[in-house]
Amino acid sequence: MHCLVEKTTDGWIARGLNNPGCTAQRVCDDNYMATVIWAYEPTSSPLLALIPNPTVCPEGALIASNP
Repeated sequence: MHCLVEKTTDGWIARGLNNPGCTAQRVCDDNYMATVIWAYEPTSSPLLALIPNPTVCPEGALIASNP
């Protein structure tokens, strides 16, 4: 996941959450993939079973969508 740092004329400057510096490539309409709206620490809690319509993407992340 990356955080948008600054908007430029070439697109957004982004920095990965665990990276010390910014990414060289700018984020723009051509390479934008998705927006993370909720992140959580993995857990073995049975409460995850209560998420309606969960989807697991190929990377293994759980996406909770509204019914």
